[in-house]
Amino acid sequence: MKHWFLVFLICMATSALAAPNQPRAGRLESAILDTEEAFKRGKDGDGKALATHADAALRNAEAAAKMKADDFEVRKAITLLKLAAYHGRHRQLDVAVRQAEDALSQLHAALSGASPSLPAASGGGDHAEARAAARSEGPIRAGEQTSTAAGETAQKGGPLLHQEFLPWEGNLSSDQIWRIAGVWTGTGNNVLDPALASLMSVHNGQPGGFLSLSVKANALRGSEIQTLPSYGYGYYETRMKVTDVPGVCASFFWVEAPKYGPREWDVEFLTNEPWISSANSGKVHLFIHPANIEYIVELPFNPSHDFHRYGFLWTAQSIAFTVDGQIVHRFSDSSLNTNAKGFIMMNTWTGKADWGGGPPTSDATSYYDWVKFWPGVDSPQE
Repeated sequence: MKHWFLVFLICMATSALAAPNQPRAGRLESAILDTEEAFKRGKDGDGKALATHADAALRNAEAAAKMKADDFEVRKAITLLKLAAYHGRHRQLDVAVRQAEDALSQLHAALSGASPSLPAASGGGDHAEARAAARSEGPIRAGEQTSTAAGETAQKGGPLLHQEFLPWEGNLSSDQIWRIAGVWTGTGNNVLDPALASLMSVHNGQPGGFLSLSVKANALRGSEIQTLPSYGYGYYETRMKVTDVPGVCASFFWVEAPKYGPREWDVEFLTNEPWISSANSGKVHLFIHPANIEYIVELPFNPSHDFHRYGFLWTAQSIAFTVDGQIVHRFSDSSLNTNAKGFIMMNTWTGKADWGGGPPTSDATSYYDWVKFWPGVDSPQE
C-alpha cells in the first residue's frame, strides 16, 4: 500500500512538471485543426464557415499565447486569424484564405517549438496542400506581417487594421492587404510609378516603419497605395507629414469598391496654397462624393513641418473628420447610409492648376507613419 502511494506521488509530481507545456501544445493542435478547416471552407467559397472556424482557432491560439511569454509565431497567427475571420464575414475570400494559410504556417512553427513533433497529417486535397505549404514556407520574418487586429469592434481592443509600413519586397505587402500602384496612368493623368513609393524602417531617427510617396520634379509622375480588401463604417486614421515642396496634392481617402466610386471621402492637402511657406498655419480640404461637398479647415500649424493625425469617423448618419483626434467638421448626407465597402488609399499627384498646381520644380515627398482602421465604432479612437 505504501509502495502504491509512493508511485502515485511520483506520477503526480511528474504530471505537474509536464503540465505547463502539454496544454499549450494541445491548444496549438486544436488551433491548427480549426485553421485547416477555415482554409478549406474558404476555398469552397463559404466565408461564414471560414470565419466561424477562424474564431475557434483564435480562441485556442490566444489561450496558447498566455502560456508562453514572447510567443512571436502565435501572436502573428492571432493577428492573421482575426483578419481572416473579418474578411471571411465580408466575403473577401481570396484575402481571407491567404491569411488562414499564413496563420497555419505560424501555428506549425509555434508547435514545432512546443512539442517534439508536428501532429500527423490527415485527409488530402486542399488540407494536405495547406499543411505542406505551411511547413515549407516557415514563419513570417520580422517586419513582414505588419497589420494587427483585435476583433470586429474597436471597443474590444485595438484597431482591426494597423499598418506600420515596415519594408516588404515588391509592390504587394506580404499580408496581401496593401498594393503600391503602377506603372499605369491615374489621378490627374499622372503616371503612377512604384519607384516613387518607398518603405523604410526609420525616418529622421524615428523608428517604426514609414511610407513615402513622391511626385517627380517637372513631370506628371506621382505615386499611390491602396488596400486590396475593402472596409465599411468605422474610424479611419493616418499619421502623416505633407511635403514642403509647392505644386502637388497629397491625400488620405476612402473610395467605394470595386469601381473606385462614386462614393469617396477625402482628406487632401494642396501645396500651391500660401500656407506652404507659413510658420504656423495650414489648410486641409475635406470632401465627400458624389455629393461634392467641400469644407476647408484652417490649421494652427503647417502640416509640412511635422507629423499629425488625420482621420474620419463614418457612420450611417454622418462622417466626422478629425485632426489629431479632435473632430473639426461633420458632414451629413444620404450617400453615407450605404452597405458599400471601399478601399483605403493614399496618393500624391500634380498638374492641376486649381488643385495643388505644379508640376513641382523638385521632387516632392510626403510621409506616412501608419494607417489604422476600427470598424463599427461611434467615436474617434486612440
